Amino acid sequence: MLHGLRNWASSKYSAVLIALLVISFAIWGIGDFTNMGNTDVATGKDITISQEAFLKEFDRTRRQTELQQRRSISIADARAFGMDQQVIQSLVRDELFRHYLKTAGFSASPGMVAKLIFENPDFADEQGKFSQELFDQILFRNGFTEQEAQTLFFTIMMENQYAQTLIKLGKASPAINTGLTQTSNISVRLKMIEVVIPEQEISNNDALEFFNKNQDLYKIPQQHQFEILNIDQDALRSTLRGAIKDEDVQTYYEQNKDSFRTEERRNFIQFRNKSNLPKEEFVSRVNAYQNHNNDSDIAVIRFEGKTKASLLDEMANIVFDLNEGAISEPSSELMGEVIYKVEKIIQGTIPPLVDIKSLVLDTMVDNQLPEAINDLYIAVEDRLAAGETFQSMTKIQGLTMKQETISKNALATALQLPDRQTLDDILNLQPGDEPYGFNNRKLVPSFIKLLNIEDERPAQFDEVQEQVKSDALVEKNIQTRDLSISSAREDFGNAMDKTLTRQQLTELLQGQDLSPILLRDDIHAFIISDQKAIVAQKVELISSDQKPDPRLNPLILNELIVELQSDVLGQLVDSGDLKTYPANIEGALSRFN
Repeated sequence: MLHGLRNWASSKYSAVLIALLVISFAIWGIGDFTNMGNTDVATGKDITISQEAFLKEFDRTRRQTELQQRRSISIADARAFGMDQQVIQSLVRDELFRHYLKTAGFSASPGMVAKLIFENPDFADEQGKFSQELFDQILFRNGFTEQEAQTLFFTIMMENQYAQTLIKLGKASPAINTGLTQTSNISVRLKMIEVVIPEQEISNNDALEFFNKNQDLYKIPQQHQFEILNIDQDALRSTLRGAIKDEDVQTYYEQNKDSFRTEERRNFIQFRNKSNLPKEEFVSRVNAYQNHNNDSDIAVIRFEGKTKASLLDEMANIVFDLNEGAISEPSSELMGEVIYKVEKIIQGTIPPLVDIKSLVLDTMVDNQLPEAINDLYIAVEDRLAAGETFQSMTKIQGLTMKQETISKNALATALQLPDRQTLDDILNLQPGDEPYGFNNRKLVPSFIKLLNIEDERPAQFDEVQEQVKSDALVEKNIQTRDLSISSAREDFGNAMDKTLTRQQLTELLQGQDLSPILLRDDIHAFIISDQKAIVAQKVELISSDQKPDPRLNPLILNELIVELQSDVLGQLVDSGDLKTYPANIEGALSRFN
């Protein structure tokens, strides 16, 4: 969670990724499987990870991974990837490190945290001013509350303070001290050759030759052939909708009018105490506020036509408890005290039936659908018990059948399996077994019958031709690039002479370790991609009286934070009496089912 937000507090020019230190579960204790009333998923001498914190972070990580990979990831898939263990490790790492920093005496005032957030360009509008709405949108999109974000920024500031302290005390590694801190305000004169190769071409003969050399790498995984009987919700909804009479719609509307009322909306103002004014002074200025006021100590943000659901919980609960014209009590947050004033309450209205007839019909169908699905499920079970085939049941409205061959690795995604147990049950099926029924991820019943299993086998070239071409292309690009690097080394006497600032060098090498340039005198090749490299050698370092480029600070601090975590976390883990509770982890994840 902490690493998901750290980039907000870092410069957009920083190309260094925050390393995720993986803590091996082998060195952790295993808690009692019987729980004894404890519902935490992990504990330590100084930390506790609750089921709620684990569930929230697991779901957030899974959804972010879905966005990155542009595909649905089930709970079973996520667990197969080890996401549950990764999330626990991440939460434990962050809590251990946060506790360590606090006990070391590092802190940040609410004003410092507020300043960090208010001045962050990611939260600025087109005029460059802090936008509360944009801030809320980013938090909402990433699944964070404002309180969580403030806590994370608070931790980031503690990390940065510690990193800066180590720099000043000279306790960072020689590479970081010399290569980053002491050279952050210098320029580097170097000789360099930029190696850029064009995209190579792969013919069918090239691909076939590559396949023949690497045939053992290409396998067709175990294949499962199924008959699949699905409940077609769209067809079932259409049938239910067609059976509803106009008089039934009218009756339902009259009986449930209030449920179709539009949401109440509110226009309100948020006043934030930017300058740590005394509480009484802050309240007094808010009470005296007029639209034309310009108070440099108070941030004023207007919200128009907001529904309760569109706001973060903390804000919504306060604003929607106020009457029109009322002003809230000050509420304390890390970013400073906040007061809300409701200017106008826009009551919801009930539209006439003619305007929302389709919505009313959809609502009636939604209400009837679960029972209809359940009735259909029971009917299918009864017919299967009587010996009927899937094919014979396709005449029933709302049922569809198909035959499909699915690789073992794709079963969870293709069948939309809800959990690991269902996947295990299906993997244990044998041809000729009775049909197996389950509720998929969307809670819609499906029935499958295993017809055949084809064992894993070596692939034929035609079956994997596109993948082979892609792999052969990568290899050819790398080989061509490496040959070009060798040629550049041999022809280095003709390298161009160039002088770059520390920042320009960082951007050119895309955040790679600069010590081969800054601390050594030999020729070094920096690999940028499969098709690009920089071959360079330092000529001299040129000192500057200018202050270090402030854009470098996040880069320096992030690299130092990673080093700090690596050094400190091992000790914290060893002394932290850490335990995980498998039964509680299972109990937490079962809520998704």
